[in-house]
Amino acid sequence: MPSDERTTIQLGDPRALQAYAHPLRLSLIGLLRRNGPITATWRATTGSTSWTDDSDDPEARAAADQLNAAILRPYVRRAEACLAVRGNET
Repeated sequence: MPSDERTTIQLGDPRALQAYAHPLRLSLIGLLRRNGPITATWRATTGSTSWTDDSDDPEARAAADQLNAAILRPYVRRAEACLAVRGNET
């Protein structure tokens, strides 16, 4: 595994957190991390991303909440879809 795939980036700036929370950006980063480079320029630059939820900065805390919600949203939708199918089973 190349060394850049094992590194972690720490996000703390509210603008970076908000940008990272965009659904398309999250999908692309996940795709690149799972499947590797698509082209020489389209590749994941780190193996993981982290951030803190308990910043003293209200703007950073709100941005972290936005990012957490963006990450959780697809899992909630998937769970709701499974429950809907299960509810239709007889």
